[in-house]
Amino acid sequence: MPSPDLSMVEPDRRPEVARRIQVVESFLKAPGRRAAEAHAAQLGLGVTQFYQLVRVWSEKKQPQEMAKAQRRRQGYASGHSTRPRPSDPADPR
Repeated sequence: MPSPDLSMVEPDRRPEVARRIQVVESFLKAPGRRAAEAHAAQLGLGVTQFYQLVRVWSEKKQPQEMAKAQRRRQGYASGHSTRPRPSDPADPR
């Protein structure tokens, strides 16, 4: 595949967008659930987000669309919320 035109992507996002495209193209050569999980992990995305990225790239082939997806928040990825808990008078913590 020739290099995609990244001129419509913000300059600071271009390396990440190019990386996403490379990972998605690699996945499309040998798709499958385990491959999706491995490729999603490479990008720091959940599998559902990765499949959305694959769909967007497959349908549009527009790098600027790849720049819109964001990485998961660290707390969410580790299974913990990043939001503070509401105070609960019954909770002894």
